[in-house]
Amino acid sequence: MFSSTYSSLHSNWIYDVFLSYRDDVETWDSFIGHLYAALVNAGINVYKNDHDVPGGKDITWEMLNAIQGSRISLIVFSTKYAASKWCLEQLVEIMGCPPMNRRLVIPVFYEVKPSEVREQTGTFGKAFEGLIERFPLYKSMVSDWSGALSEAASIPGFRWEGR
Repeated sequence: MFSSTYSSLHSNWIYDVFLSYRDDVETWDSFIGHLYAALVNAGINVYKNDHDVPGGKDITWEMLNAIQGSRISLIVFSTKYAASKWCLEQLVEIMGCPPMNRRLVIPVFYEVKPSEVREQTGTFGKAFEGLIERFPLYKSMVSDWSGALSEAASIPGFRWEGR
């Protein structure tokens, strides 16, 4: 089995995959829920956030440990990803992790183009602008968020058009 062989070779990892995604019903029902189920059914140990996060709260130590302790970070960029402060904080942490033991970052572009994420344009860019307007106290974080988005969107990944 993939998971047992994988885990025995990389026992220092807490999770095989850290799944970063915007938690909204539409995206979960149409894509992310299926992706998560497929990974779990394949025996892959996946961290996903199961908690409701009130707007403006910082990411938790549990999540930071999960990011740092995951072999692969799978980032699902959707049209609403950049509307979440939590998603962007996760992304900054993921992109700031030192590459150790061949940690992988895999972007998945769900109904957005990589260029929209990289340049924060289109519907994706509007969601990002909306977040900045909603949280004016976090304007100092905008360059970190933008840089992490640009860097992650420059990594070869997968594009899914869905509908």
